[in-house]
Amino acid sequence: MRRKPLRYCLLLVISCSLLIASGCATTAQTPADRSYKPISGSIPLDSSIILKKAVAVEIQLLDVTIPSEEAKQLSKQIIKNPKKTPVNFSLRFEETDIQAFGSYVVRLAVFEGETKIYESLRDIGVLTKGNPDTIDIPLRQIY
Repeated sequence: MRRKPLRYCLLLVISCSLLIASGCATTAQTPADRSYKPISGSIPLDSSIILKKAVAVEIQLLDVTIPSEEAKQLSKQIIKNPKKTPVNFSLRFEETDIQAFGSYVVRLAVFEGETKIYESLRDIGVLTKGNPDTIDIPLRQIY
């Protein structure tokens, strides 16, 4: 009579082991497990800007998932005194910062010394929700 429960426990252990060994038991992939390439693109700066001294192009990757909160900076690249136009960039970021359900944008500013002279026409959506990882950033002049 005692052998019956032992036999059922043994069968249960063997069944579970076979299930795991056969690959039927899988783990779900979390959004952080996904792989992302760096964000790259170009900025169509006028050649007269490149000739100025002390020009810096600042490109930021921002998390704007929660609209009521201030955007969180995930990455930033500063290109000082670019030599040619268009200015190409590549923003690297921590893959674990990106969630599939999140919203991410690239924002740009061009400075001459401490003065902002151009900025991105709008924030450019990237990475999630069908947005690309290669972009061109249109600019508007600051007066």
